[in-house]
Amino acid sequence: MKYIKSICYSGFRENQHPGWGVYPSYEEIREDLHILVRDGYRQIRMYDPNVHAIRALEIIKEDKLPLKVMLGLGLGGEEYNEHVGWGMPIPQHELDKNIPKNEAVLRQVIDLANQYPDIINYVSAGNENTSDWNPNLISVEKIKLTLFKIKK
Repeated sequence: MKYIKSICYSGFRENQHPGWGVYPSYEEIREDLHILVRDGYRQIRMYDPNVHAIRALEIIKEDKLPLKVMLGLGLGGEEYNEHVGWGMPIPQHELDKNIPKNEAVLRQVIDLANQYPDIINYVSAGNENTSDWNPNLISVEKIKLTLFKIKK
């Protein structure tokens, strides 16, 4: 069996955070990606289609790096899982605000996968939001229906 050296990649430095809207620069990402390639990595996993991931995809393409990307969705929960003993309950009216945001993220991931078909080789759709340990869930059926609706 052939193994591909892979790593989860989040290139955020001190005082950078997606929640603050502060992302690594092109130069920082370029440096990281070249180090990963030098060290034998051929696949990275990124967690959502934010500015950081888009910049990484652009750099991989521009620099013709031998990297593939597994792109996650980073979806917000749409229903509260009362069976989890951690996390504060979020009112349903607040969770409902994630529905249009999640649909926009799904559209963006589909667009990126179409734009970078030779780089994005996998999409991770809802792996955390469908786990029974997460207090904020999205059903697998909902993810499938939303993807089907968007692809039309």
